[in-house]
Parts: sequence; C-alpha cells; structure tokens
Amino acid sequence: MQALHMVAPKPSGFTSTKPGKAAVIERTKNLVHNAGFIIIAPIEGVKKENIDILRNMLPETTKAHVVKNALMRIAVRHTQFECLIPFLKHESMYFFIAEGEQKKSFQAFKKWQDEVKRTEPEFNARVCVLEGTVYKEQDVETAVNLPTRKELMTQIAVAIRMIPTRLATSLNAIPTKVAIAINA
Repeated sequence: MQALHMVAPKPSGFTSTKPGKAAVIERTKNLVHNAGFIIIAPIEGVKKENIDILRNMLPETTKAHVVKNALMRIAVRHTQFECLIPFLKHESMYFFIAEGEQKKSFQAFKKWQDEVKRTEPEFNARVCVLEGTVYKEQDVETAVNLPTRKELMTQIAVAIRMIPTRLATSLNAIPTKVAIAINA
C-alpha cells in the first residue's frame, strides 16, 4: 500500500497577472493598515510545509506572508512603515503583528527556527518597524521586548497614584524627624 503524501497545490499563476497583483497589493495594504509592528525575516530555501508550520505557531492576530518586494513597496507607501522600503531586498517573509502581540509572535518565530534548525545568524529577523522607527538585526529583539502602550500606561498610572501616598508619608515623617532632632 502506498503512503499518501500531502503536496502543496501548484500555483495558478493568478498573482502574476495584473488583477492578481492588484489583489495582493490590496490584501497587503490591509495587513499593513492593521499592523502595529512589522518584522522582516529571511525565507530563502524554506519549504512550504515549514512555512505552514510557522503560520500555525503564530498568534491568531499575527499574519505571516511572503510578498514580492515590488508589491510590498507599493503597499507600504504613505504609511508608518514606509521606512521599510530600503530593506525590501531578498526573499523575505513579512510578519504583520497587531499592537501588543510582538513578544508572543517573536517567541513563536524563535521556537519555529529551533524546530526547523534555522538558528544561524543569517536566518534571524533582519529588520522590524515600530511606529515609524526601524530596528535592524541585533536591535530587533530589543524592539520586540519594548513595553506595549497598555503596559506603559499602566506603569504611568501606578506612578501617578503613588505620588499622594509618598507625599503623605513624607509629610507625616517631618514632625517625627523634628522631634528627634529637638530631643537630640
């Protein structure tokens, strides 16, 4: 009895037609519009099956797509991600990540790299963009670990709430310190 093998369907060629390219650009523009964070990672030599494994490992709010660089240039034009244009080289996968999901998405990418044995430095994420700022290679991990807006707002709110408490503690300590100084 022969084993059944799952084979990826052959591309129809639609994306190489003018309407196909327009559809890819429109889909990519929507992904860019809804993303708070974009990561570019090399994808040269990765089998489709491994790309599917990666997509299944990512959080639901993160979309990973391989897009031709020329079409990506058009999609990011006049957006906060326009600064990606100089980095649109080589065969790459683009991760369109919802705001606040970059840590989970990057952890899934790293786990996938370990699973498919792509841990050499040339396979690491090349570039990411957060709010119009480009982070390259070694800075990508730093950018991914930056606190989210929600985390920052929480920290600020806690700090603001602490001011009256600290002020009251300081004011209460003054008479005690004066009394100790007088008695000394």
